Amino acid sequence: MTVDERGDDGSYDAVATKGSERGTALMDYSDDELTVIVQRPDKSFLVCVANRSGLSGATLRGNATSHKNSNDKGTSLGTCTISR
Repeated sequence: MTVDERGDDGSYDAVATKGSERGTALMDYSDDELTVIVQRPDKSFLVCVANRSGLSGATLRGNATSHKNSNDKGTSLGTCTISR
């Protein structure tokens, strides 16, 4: 994932790639939580939510979900990992 500069609202726009698939991403954080949302070309999206309890060195572990659209409550994908 390639992250742009921080916006006025405190969030970051990004581009996520996996093989030849490219999606748009949004990364937002508070003092306790980091949320990464990746919208895929088919308009479904993946969400990774991690908090301080998942912090280990430069790696942050959280919970991943897959959503068909913004109304879908999501399907658990298990653990997601965010690293520097």
